[in-house]
Amino acid sequence: MTAALTITVPGVAQPKDRARGHGAGRPHTTQRTRSAEEWLRAHAIEQIGQPCLEGALALAVAIVLPVPPSWPAKRRSEALAGAAWPIGRPDADNYLKLVCDALNGVAWRDDCQVVQASVAKRYGAEPMTTLVITRPHA
Repeated sequence: MTAALTITVPGVAQPKDRARGHGAGRPHTTQRTRSAEEWLRAHAIEQIGQPCLEGALALAVAIVLPVPPSWPAKRRSEALAGAAWPIGRPDADNYLKLVCDALNGVAWRDDCQVVQASVAKRYGAEPMTTLVITRPHA
């Protein structure tokens, strides 16, 4: 890989749900998580194909979330200007977990190849997730 691979996924990002117990105490993935992974995977395949990169990789995840509709106009405009951050749940690492699992077999063989990762959450007018895959920095 000589350049970065960039994937843009429209819509409100979904975090990975906690696995739920199901029969004999074995956990299973929720339907909401499966649907979110399929949505992300479909956009990745459409935009980059299935390169299944080898070796160590770095991943940057930028999540743009909608401003809560209940917020007053002043607080809304502050959020859109970058003066307010989405510090509530869900946690940033749960978004990362979903992205890593969704791209197994698409961008990389297995998410264990991701040796550097960053996640940023912010508010914006158009909800989306942007992923950038590169080689890690020394």
